[in-house]
Amino acid sequence: MKHTPGPWFNVSVDHEWTEICDAPAYRNRAIIAVVRPAGNDSVSRGIFTTRNANACIIAAAPELLGALEYIAKRIAAGDSLGDSLVIADCAIAKAKGGR
Repeated sequence: MKHTPGPWFNVSVDHEWTEICDAPAYRNRAIIAVVRPAGNDSVSRGIFTTRNANACIIAAAPELLGALEYIAKRIAAGDSLGDSLVIADCAIAKAKGGR
């Protein structure tokens, strides 16, 4: 199985939904997922907080998968983890809404 290559972007369309896309611009982009507010979502500063958190973790999926594959490969080869922590930290930061 093959997924749409990353990076994926969290693109807020309006107050109703957020799209996860393969490009940040509207032109020539593929929509990977649409995230709508959950029934119990709270609004903070006009933004649905749960929806945005869900959109961030979905958009980070390619980086999270890449980090896990990289770390698993290093461990299987008996290598030291070296820069694995940096790669994992970057993927985790994006999943939590960072860049």
